[in-house]
Formats: sequence, structure tokens, C-alpha cells
Amino acid sequence: MARRALTVGVPLVDPAGGDLLHECSDLGRFYGNGGDLRSAVVVDAGMQPGLTGLIVRALLARASSTPRSVGLWHGGLGVIPKGSAQDLLLGTSTGGGTPHARRHAHRVVPFSGGGRHLPPNVPPTATATPILTEEINRICSAQRIPDAVEYQIINGEHVAEVARYYAASPILLGDEERMQEAVHRLQNAARVDCISHHPSYTLHAWAGDDELIVTTDAPFTLTAEVSALTTIALLEGRVDSAVLPFDEAVDPTWVFSRLRTLPSVTITGNSWYETGESPPDGTSCDMEEGEIL
Repeated sequence: MARRALTVGVPLVDPAGGDLLHECSDLGRFYGNGGDLRSAVVVDAGMQPGLTGLIVRALLARASSTPRSVGLWHGGLGVIPKGSAQDLLLGTSTGGGTPHARRHAHRVVPFSGGGRHLPPNVPPTATATPILTEEINRICSAQRIPDAVEYQIINGEHVAEVARYYAASPILLGDEERMQEAVHRLQNAARVDCISHHPSYTLHAWAGDDELIVTTDAPFTLTAEVSALTTIALLEGRVDSAVLPFDEAVDPTWVFSRLRTLPSVTITGNSWYETGESPPDGTSCDMEEGEIL
């Protein structure tokens, strides 16, 4: 879709990965007459990696100086779609890059943390997967931030058990039969975990002493809203004509001011988000859940 959008000159919002972003940039230079792109193509517009990059960008934008450390925890408890299950299994099994997030050098470990930056409502049985997604690496490298940490949280006890099993017994790349079996086991484990627990998802980011926390009981709705907001930004002319990752394409203040109006989303860690005051840019916060203006 991104390739076709570039050839016919229409905007596109596509929650895809970094590889496609680079491909689109190359195609844009080819079709755009010397690099002058005729259309705006925004990728990475979903919750992860899109919103994970934006939440860090929001903290850095309001920092008085460049912090020495940046961190992010994200994850929760809920059903797992096939694509997410494959990403998790590839990451925990191979330690290499996943198709969408390019996570590097990570493993599933027992959750032993106790610091103040852990997301709320993480049970003792949870596990944390150390990762470094492409967008966090890109942002921190550009800002010359020496210390960046990132973890994916798995709240479900049964999901964590399956993830640990495949971390110890890796799935070889190309072994589709075993991958499908593992995806089925992981999805079943997630359903069992959800029987007695309410679904939840948390993104908890910090830069120095500042922090921003987004929690929701409807992660797929949040993902859809982030993509919808990017579409609105394109239609309203808020995005320059270019191939851009989500965190570089939109204003973080504008996005979070809209997200905080959703009944399923709670945002803390910033005074005007918490008090309900008008956002600094005067944006109207009247978007209802699921509405695309």
C-alpha cells in the first residue's frame, strides 16, 4: 500500500515497521522527482512502535536539558493476535529482530524489579523482556542520550510460562509448523490468563526525573485511535509531505490531548493532562472513542 500510495500521490497511514519506512524513502526519492515527495506517507502509526516512540519524544520535548537516561516499560494482560504472538516468539526464541519492531538482544527473564519506574498493577508472576526497539534507539541516538532501557511486560502467568519455554527451546527461522503450534499455545495461554483478570495495557516512560504513563483497558482501541489521529493530522495539514515515522510526523502534545478524552485511557505524569486544562495549542478535545473526523 505504501508503495502504491507513493506512485499515485495520496496520503497513507500504515502501522508498519522500520524496513518499510526505509523502502518508502527510497521509492519516494525515485518517484518524487529528486527527493521532492508528492505524498505524505506515515508508517509506525500504531501503538507499538508508534506510540512508544511518541511518549519518549513527548518527555524529551519538555525536558530543560538532555537527560542522561531514558526508559520505557510497556505491556499488560489481554488476548494476543497472531502477528503479535509471532513477534513475541521470534524475539524470545532467536534474540534477533522481529518483523515489525526490530528488537535486539532480548530474553525472557523472571520479573525481579522493584524500582519506582515499574508500571502499576504488575503481578509478582509477571515477566519482563529486555528489548531495544528501533524507534527508541533512533531517538536516543539522535539526542546523544547515553543510557536507554526498554522492557516489554507480560502480565499473564500462563503466557509467561509459554514464552519461557520457547526462550529455552528456540524456534528455528523457517520452521512454520512449530511456529504455528507455538502461536496456538500462546494465544490459548492468553485466553486462560484473561478468565479471571481484567485486560489492561500500560506504557510507562521516563526521561531523567520526569515520567509519563498511559494506561488502558482497551489496547486495540488505543491502537486504532492512534492511527485515526494520524489520519486526522494528515487531513488537517499537520504533517509535512515526507516519509516519516509517527513520532516525527505529529505533535506529541496534540496527540496526548486527544487521547486523554477517551473513556478507556488514563494519562498521568503531566499536570495539564491530569487537571483537564485546555492543551497548550488550543486543540479541541471532543473526539469520541472510535470517531474519525
